[in-house]
Amino acid sequence: PVVGLILIPVAFGLIAGAGTDLGDMIVDGVESLAPTAALLFFAIIFFGIMIDVGLFDPLVRLILRLVRDDPARLVIGTAVLAMVVSLDGDGSTTFIITTSALLPLYLKLKVSPVVLTVVAGLANATMNIIPWGGPTVRAASALGLSPSDVFVPMIPSLVVGLVVVLGFAAHLGFVERRRVGKLTWKPDPMPLGAGPSGVGTTVGKDTDGTDGEVGQLAAGLDPDRPTLRPRLLPFNAILTVALLVVLVLDILPIPVLFMIAAGIALAVNFPRVVDQSAAIARHSSSIVSVVAMVFAAAVLTGVFQGTGMVESMALWLTGVVPDSLGPFLAVITGLLSIPMTFFMT
Repeated sequence: PVVGLILIPVAFGLIAGAGTDLGDMIVDGVESLAPTAALLFFAIIFFGIMIDVGLFDPLVRLILRLVRDDPARLVIGTAVLAMVVSLDGDGSTTFIITTSALLPLYLKLKVSPVVLTVVAGLANATMNIIPWGGPTVRAASALGLSPSDVFVPMIPSLVVGLVVVLGFAAHLGFVERRRVGKLTWKPDPMPLGAGPSGVGTTVGKDTDGTDGEVGQLAAGLDPDRPTLRPRLLPFNAILTVALLVVLVLDILPIPVLFMIAAGIALAVNFPRVVDQSAAIARHSSSIVSVVAMVFAAAVLTGVFQGTGMVESMALWLTGVVPDSLGPFLAVITGLLSIPMTFFMT
C-alpha cells in the first residue's frame, strides 16, 4: 500500500491545484501521525519481546492440554489463544502462532481448518481495536485525537465483542463435535515442549494403536529457543499488566508508555546491547511495513485535509443521508465501512 498511499494523493493534489503547497500539507500530515508511528514501533517491539521471552508459552501449552480430543474445546481454545496473541496488534503474528500451534490438532481431530481461520480472524479483528491496533490508530489520526480517547469509551463494546466471538466459537465447536465426534487417545508421559526434535510436541496413541502427533508449538515458540527467560516470567507478566492498567487509566500518552515499557523490557531481558539489537531486528519486518504505511498514510491525510477534499466528501455523504436517519449514523458508518475497507485500507 505504501506506493499507492504516496503517489496517488500527490497526483490528485496536483490535479486539484495544490502546487507547491502540497509539501506543507504532507509535512503537516507526517507531524500529526508521528506519535502514531512511534506507538506502533514500540508496541510491536514490546509485545514481540514478550513472545520471544516466553510470556505466552504457558497459555499455549495450557490450551493444548485442555483441548485434547474435544473439537468444541479446540475451537474455543483457538479463540482464546488468538485474543491473547492479538495483544501485540500484529495480525501476522496472531495467525503464525495460532495456526502453527493448533493446526496439527485440527488435522488430527478432522476439524475443518476453515473453522480455525474464521475463529482466529474474528478474535483478531475484535482485538484489533486496541489503541496500538490499526483501526483505532487510523480513526484517532483522522479525528486528531489520542488513541486512548477513542479506545477507552469502546472498552464495554470490546468486552461484548469478545463474548460474542467466544459464543460463536462455541457454536462452531459444537457443530464440529457433532460432525466428527471425539477422538479417544491415551497421552504419552512425555510433557509438552519436550519433543526430541526441538519443536514442542505431544504424542499420543490413537484408538488404532498408532502414534499420533496431536500438538505442535510454532517454530517461534520453540521450547529450546535461546530468547526464553523463564526466571523473568513473573517480572514480564507484572510489567505487561502494569502497562495495560496505566494505558487504560490514561496517565501518560500511549507512545510514551510503550517507549518506557519497551526500554525496560529490553534492558531487563537482554542486558547486552548486541542482544537488544537482535531483539529489535527479529521484528524489523513487521515494524518497517507498519510504520512505513503510517507515514505513507500521512501523505493521504495531509493532502485530503489540506486541499479540503475530506471536508467536501464528508459534506456530500452527510447530505445524502436523510435527516430522519441521523440517530442511526453509527450503524450507517459501520455498514459503509464494510465495503470501503476493501478499497481504502
